[in-house]
Amino acid sequence: MKRILFFGLVALFISSCGTQLKPFTQKMYEEYGWSERDLQSVQFYVSRDIVLEKKAMDNITSIKDGKIKVIEDKVIEKLVIKRGTPGSLLFMPKENRLAVSFDNDNNKYLIFGASQKNQGKFMLFAKDWDRNRGVMTYDGQTYYTTSASAMAYLMVDIREAAKVKFSNEVAPGRKVIK
Repeated sequence: MKRILFFGLVALFISSCGTQLKPFTQKMYEEYGWSERDLQSVQFYVSRDIVLEKKAMDNITSIKDGKIKVIEDKVIEKLVIKRGTPGSLLFMPKENRLAVSFDNDNNKYLIFGASQKNQGKFMLFAKDWDRNRGVMTYDGQTYYTTSASAMAYLMVDIREAAKVKFSNEVAPGRKVIK
């Protein structure tokens, strides 16, 4: 019994030393009062795999013996951003929207935004969603993503994020001296 208790305490200690990833939410953003510059110092992580696909069609035609032959050549480029991949904020295109890159190229970023339907979590945004896929721009090109990727949201290690220091200063005002 003592061994079980000992190993249980060791496991608890080890697990408490790891990262504690929590969803990044609108409430957290407002509560800490972070600016865009502050958020650029925060390490973000993605909650689940995001799969992006780009399809390119290349039709080759040939005419032989009076017949037209069409050969369709379909190329599918697939990009996977794995669950837990670290990312950083590049910029905020508008209030409550974050452009986060999971790559060293600043042109490769995804937009996340606060979703009231999902407890204020910053969810993956797309230009357009239908039942099965979303359309988004990544690296200046059009990509498609699955509806499963739509449930991806940003996470932060709250202990590390809370260490970000910021200061606000309020000007006391200045009166005209007569």
